[in-house]
This record gives sequence, structure tokens and C-alpha cells, in this order.
Amino acid sequence: MPTVEEISTSDIGAEGHAPPSKSYLLPYNDVEIQRLLVQQKNMSEIYEGRIVIAPVNLKEGSEVLDVATGSGVWALDLAERYPNADTTKITCIDIGASMFPKEYPSNMTFQVASALAMPAGWTNKFALVHQRLILSGIKYDEWEQDIREIYRVTEPGGWAQLCEWNNGTYDHEAAGTNYKPGPAETKVMDLAMRVGEKNGMDLLCAKRIAGLMAVAGFVEVRKEERAVPLGAWNGDLSRSLAENLATVFRGYKDAVLKAGGFGVIQRGEDYDALVDEVEREWASGPGGYDSFVVFVGKKLQ
Repeated sequence: MPTVEEISTSDIGAEGHAPPSKSYLLPYNDVEIQRLLVQQKNMSEIYEGRIVIAPVNLKEGSEVLDVATGSGVWALDLAERYPNADTTKITCIDIGASMFPKEYPSNMTFQVASALAMPAGWTNKFALVHQRLILSGIKYDEWEQDIREIYRVTEPGGWAQLCEWNNGTYDHEAAGTNYKPGPAETKVMDLAMRVGEKNGMDLLCAKRIAGLMAVAGFVEVRKEERAVPLGAWNGDLSRSLAENLATVFRGYKDAVLKAGGFGVIQRGEDYDALVDEVEREWASGPGGYDSFVVFVGKKLQ
């Protein structure tokens, strides 16, 4: 079986396929698959090598669900490194199959399913339900249904673990006063926010998730936020995070242009130059941060 580093898919290619949902803002190609792979490595390092933050006890026969799995990189890493993972059953779902890996361990399955309407037979099924970084693919008013579905399929006594990006320009508890974005970063973040609003997204979803989990019925809801400076001046992790976030920003280009540039961007070249300037700001020294929040909650017995 391939390691996480050897993930390949069904010849998705550089051009890729159309996203399975019109609301999905990022590309659906090999660039995105590679970005997700690097992102998994970064997230593991940010959270001290922990794949699972929730205090769940996975034992023989336990079932795990990875929602919006993409290329399956989190689930593959779980299968490779987590204690007892080889005795569990890991189910991975997404609304399209073109990013699914060609090969994976025999205790894993990949299938097309919506996070908003998972199979009825999955009620009270999974010891751990994982979902990460779907803010670019879900509408503001779909979050409540998403978390209700996660609660439904979690087994009594089981745990949910959700992770989202914290939009630091607007709310950044972990970085605090150390976060001082430059003018180019501020401009591109504002464009991202406007793209999100125009497409009905909530790029500030990290502010709402804990409350939505509690409303759905989860107890012992808590969060762990991490903020890491951006730029090679702070080491390899910060360099990699900067490259990864710049790739996300570049992935928003088509959506920005489709919206007419919001009076700020006239051509694709202008947007590319703006992101180039963001990367120069990050490389020049302290100021930019990347931040993520992991939320965990338990379903009562």
C-alpha cells in the first residue's frame, strides 16, 4: 500500500476536472492534491504530531468517518500512523470521486456522499467523525445541517473533530497583537472575504463552530488554536505554510475575476502580481500568521 507521500489519483491531471459543486472555490487538480498533501504534513507538525485531537479510544472494530476527504490524505495518515488504526474501519466520503486515491489499505473505503445528507443507515455508527477545512466548499447556511449530520452519525460516546482555518486578518486570538498583515495581504484577504460573501460562504466560520456543535447536542466541546508566523525567515514550517496559503489565494483567482475583480483587480496578471507581493511581505520578516482551530465534541451515551 502507498504511504501518504505516494498518493496518486485517477490521472486527474494538471488541468483537473470541474469541481463537483458549483460552490467549491478552489481548483480540482493535481496542484490541489499536492497542496493537500503538504497541508497534512504541516497540520501534523502544528499539532505536535497528533492526527487525532479528540480523546477517543479507537479499538478493534471501531469505525471512523472522514467527511469531505478530498484526496484522503488525513485518513491515509491515520491508517499509517495511529495506534490500532489497522483494526478499525475507515470510511471516507466526498461529493466527487476524482481526487480519491488509486490505492489504499483494505480497511479503508472511499465513496461519494454529501456531508449534508449522509446515508440514513449511518445513524450512531462512528466512534470518530473527522472533517477539516471545508470553508471554501460549504455555504454559510449549510453549516448547521453539516454539524447536525455529523452528530447524527457519531455513535453515543463517540467524538467529532472539526478543523477550520481562522481568518487572522479579522480575528486572531492565538497570534494576538503580533499579527500585523502588510498592505498586500490585507488587500488579498479582503478580496477572499468578498468572494466568500458573494458565493454565500462563511470564511469566518471558526467563530461559529463551537456554538453550532453545542446546539447539535455535542458536549465537552473545546477548541485548540494554533498560530504560526508565515515566511522562510521563521524556518521550514513557516515557509511551507506561506507557500500553501499563497496557493490557496491563487486558487481564488478565477472566482475573483468572475466577480469582476470588485473594482480592485482588472486582469488575472494583476491578481498574480498581488499574491506575489503577499509572498514578498511574508518573506521580509514578522507580520503574517497562519492560524487553525480544531474543535472536538462528544456525543452523550
